[in-house]
Amino acid sequence: MESLLQIDPNIFFPCFFGFLFVCFENQFKKISLKWCVVGLSATIILALLFPLIGLKRYLIWILTFSQMLIWALTYVFMAKKINKTVAFFLALLIGFIWALALASLVGVIYNI
Repeated sequence: MESLLQIDPNIFFPCFFGFLFVCFENQFKKISLKWCVVGLSATIILALLFPLIGLKRYLIWILTFSQMLIWALTYVFMAKKINKTVAFFLALLIGFIWALALASLVGVIYNI
């Protein structure tokens, strides 16, 4: 019998990061968008390279980190235009779609 309180780290860490990002928003605004874009580009390249060099087991962590970067970027861009609560939930949705699209792309390319 499985415990109902079992926590999946692939869900917990992005949600926890999103919560911390909203709580400490002012500190995250000091990070340059250039670094976020560089990090996002690096995660895309790593996601495409890891299955090629036999590191498929680490792919979920790369996708999770990429999803967290997308959350941060979309929240920063949308919080200036709309309500912060709505921006947060839209960022969650966009991050989920981004991770699903990146995982699908890697799966189609490498047939995994």
